[in-house]
Parts: sequence; structure tokens; C-alpha cells
Amino acid sequence: MHRFLLAVVVLCTTLAVEAQPVAVASLSDAFKRSIPPSLSGDLTLVELQNRCNDCEPWRYIDFYGNASHAPIKKERVSVVAGYRAMYAYPGTQYFSNTKIEQSAPGQFDADRRIMEEAIQHEFQRKKERVEAYLASNPQ
Repeated sequence: MHRFLLAVVVLCTTLAVEAQPVAVASLSDAFKRSIPPSLSGDLTLVELQNRCNDCEPWRYIDFYGNASHAPIKKERVSVVAGYRAMYAYPGTQYFSNTKIEQSAPGQFDADRRIMEEAIQHEFQRKKERVEAYLASNPQ
């Protein structure tokens, strides 16, 4: 069984082109099961890009603080294969940028821990920014 790590980032973008649905027929069975052509609420796969074949078998996850534009920490996760899947609602532009990646053998648990930590960190960072804004703008 293949284990995949899924990271979802919601985008705020202003692309001029309306996104159109794409097919996943050419994917391997493992990726077909991991990249749905649609999600609830009519969120539809509109772009699919294969991770480069000559890429290093890892990538870095950057952790940012609210006080700096430079990363405060970098963690490396293994990536032996992967895709970037862009999703959109019908008649709209991109909504979600999703990475579906296969970890190296024996690395899934460590990669998952890093990704979960990154998502929790980003949530906390955004929460702090919203709370600070609301505190300084109570109306």
C-alpha cells in the first residue's frame, strides 16, 4: 500500500483565466485514489502538475513567525513522487493548492509529523494575527 502525505493550502489569487476541470485517467492507481476529481460542494480538480522527475527526493517546509519575513525554521520531508492539484468551484478561479506526495520508504511517519506540526504552526500564526488585529480594531 502506498502512503501519501496531503497538504492543502487555500489560495487567495487573482488569476485572469477561469479554471476548467481536468481528468485523472493517466495517473497510477495509487495516485488516482489520492487525487479525487471533485470534492464536496462542487470543488473540482482543474489543474494537475507532476512533480519534476529530476527533483531532489525531498523538499523543505518553511515555518514563519509573525515578526519576520524569513523562515524561523526549516524541516525536510521526503518526496519520491508527487503532484500539485489545483481545485476550484465551477465558474471561479483557483481555490485550493494541494500537494499529494509519496514519502520515501520508512519516512512516512516522520514526514507526517513534520507536516502536522507545520499545519498547526500556521494555524496558530494566523490565529495570533487575527486576534492582534481584532484587539487593535475592536469595532
